[in-house]
Amino acid sequence: MKNLIFLLLFFAGINLFAQETGSIKGKITEASTFEPVAAANIVIESLSKGAASDPNGKYIISKIKPGSYTVEVNAPGYKNVTYHDINVVAGKETELNIEVDKRVPFPDNLPVIWKSYDKDLSDKLKAPLEQIKKLDNNKYQELLRRTYFNSKRFPGNDPFKMYLSKMNDDIIELELKSEKLALEYKKAEDADKSRIKTELKNLLDDLFTRREELKKQEVEDLTKELKELKNSLELRSKNKSTIIQRRMDELLGNGDIYEW
Repeated sequence: MKNLIFLLLFFAGINLFAQETGSIKGKITEASTFEPVAAANIVIESLSKGAASDPNGKYIISKIKPGSYTVEVNAPGYKNVTYHDINVVAGKETELNIEVDKRVPFPDNLPVIWKSYDKDLSDKLKAPLEQIKKLDNNKYQELLRRTYFNSKRFPGNDPFKMYLSKMNDDIIELELKSEKLALEYKKAEDADKSRIKTELKNLLDDLFTRREELKKQEVEDLTKELKELKNSLELRSKNKSTIIQRRMDELLGNGDIYEW
């Protein structure tokens, strides 16, 4: 009997809590096509609560205390959206259907954003970018962003990574110069086009050689790393019992911490 009373009180408490809170639900769709948008994040920042939209674009945020909230929405590839003064009522569902617009591929066309990209670039990469900017500002924005991320392919301070990084920067510089020549060709007089084409062909020939050399170095590095991993795997297989015992001692507080 006591157990029955406890269960009744327990479920009554749950029901009472549900009545004292509300929820926000709805559907996320793309504004231009009205197609559902999956994996969008819908967040109430002030409560640290949120949800993700399902494959059909639907979502629900439950157990929200009554009040007025700001709801933030972000989805990969779409512009962020913020809704203010969304009212939640106890025991009710507030419907909030959301339309999102696709993000422009290169929306960051403000000088302040350009500075954030080129601040870490070397002068050898900034120089051709500035020349491209004078010829085609939109192309400059695209290449600035691409150059920023490509220049970080080989992070690290060990000599070999630094060597690969320098080779990579040389290749990026030539890529930028080829882009500049292509822009010049489009605007050149007929008398200059033949010269520019010859210069571009010679540059691309050099660029191809350098790219292949970099790939060769990467393959050699990966081959060496793979060999080391295979040797490590063989060694670990031979010492299985010792490794497990060492990990067990660590977990039980009887040994040092190892990378197992």
